[in-house]
Amino acid sequence: MLLSVEFIDVDEFPDHIKDLLKHMDEQSEATRLQKEFERSLCKIKIYCHRDQILQKMLQVNKDLSVQEATTIAYNVSNRIVTLEFFQKDYKGYSLESK
Repeated sequence: MLLSVEFIDVDEFPDHIKDLLKHMDEQSEATRLQKEFERSLCKIKIYCHRDQILQKMLQVNKDLSVQEATTIAYNVSNRIVTLEFFQKDYKGYSLESK
């Protein structure tokens, strides 16, 4: 025995199903945006052994220059060492991921 089945459109869904579908779409979009944001970050580990030991993870945008990233690292480090200490070995390098 063959049955004839007709599918309903999204417009014909009950209201609670429409709300669930809308929530799922919003959640999917939020997840996509979060992943896109995370892909635009570059992770830098900061190690400093001067008067005290400092180990921090710094996440900066890949579009920043090394100069800007080291300035941020200096500010994050609570200014334990001088800014020149951070910048002396990294001139000419790029933060682009490989």
